[in-house]
Amino acid sequence: MQILKKERADVVAEFDDDTDLQKKVLIEGIRKICVLGVIKYHQIKHSVFEETHYHPEVLKGLEVLHYHVEHNLPIEKEMVFKLVPELFVHEINKLDFEDRKRFEKPKLRFSRADGDLLDVDVQQNLKENTFN
Repeated sequence: MQILKKERADVVAEFDDDTDLQKKVLIEGIRKICVLGVIKYHQIKHSVFEETHYHPEVLKGLEVLHYHVEHNLPIEKEMVFKLVPELFVHEINKLDFEDRKRFEKPKLRFSRADGDLLDVDVQQNLKENTFN
């Protein structure tokens, strides 16, 4: 029984370490390549497409993230989860409900200029306009 309690305590301690957002992490290997690729994507998207503009704080955060990842420096999990949440879905899902909501990517919504609805838009429109 003592062995099972010790194993359970070890698992709980490991889970608590994963949910500490102030803890710094070192991004390396394939994740480093992916994070740098996403940062480059956001920089190009911001500079090339005139309809896409990022807030200056987001741009500064991307620069800080790029510097830390490029120079193999540890960075806080919270900043990484805010800027590139699509690459850390598994880690974000370990967090509690309030923290998971903070790192959700906003859903893109498009409205058609001619007023016609596509089949894809009809289902979303029905969900949004349904009253309970």
